Amino acid sequence: NDVEFDVLFRRHLRNVYRLIGREAPADLDRPIKRGASARVHTLPTDYLKVTVDGKLSHYFEWLAAGLFHAAGETGAMDRGGPTALSEVRFGFDREQLYVRCDLAAEARGTLRVEITTADGKTFTLPVPLPWPLGASTPEAVQVPEPVPYQYAVDRIVELAAGLEALKIRPGTEVLLRVSLDEPDGNTRQYPATGPIRFTYPERDLHRTHWVV
Repeated sequence: NDVEFDVLFRRHLRNVYRLIGREAPADLDRPIKRGASARVHTLPTDYLKVTVDGKLSHYFEWLAAGLFHAAGETGAMDRGGPTALSEVRFGFDREQLYVRCDLAAEARGTLRVEITTADGKTFTLPVPLPWPLGASTPEAVQVPEPVPYQYAVDRIVELAAGLEALKIRPGTEVLLRVSLDEPDGNTRQYPATGPIRFTYPERDLHRTHWVV
């Protein structure tokens, strides 16, 4: 499969750069094969009301979030074993960006939530994973840099960061990607074919749809 080969090839090159201590070129985030960048996620349908505690507080907490299914993208790429991350959910209220990651119990390492805005500024928000997963307390951890954000890790990973600090305003295009730095030096990126793209709405979500 050309798409899967494209993803694996670029993933291995990124890992080579990481192993030699150099930053991978931005071109490695762009698919080589035309058509490999087809959208693999849905978009949020309403504002979220999230309690950052690493748990699904209630059924509706993430129901309106955008959703990326890792299995739908990778297909045969992970036949050697289960993918470490199964889903990424994302959305907003009027003050915060929220990201949720559903991980396999065997997931280890450091999760990195990467947020890029239209001006090219990228914020990387690390989340160290406890071992075993779910061993941490559900209380949110407050982190002051690179922008103030909070996260909690229990059965799921939940993260929140302020829209103002991220320079996200109505009409801002946002790129979102999650990386997992594993103990063996391997780095996995989700989505592998390119970041999630969405635009923060200029009007109330109750009156309009999100746009790509």
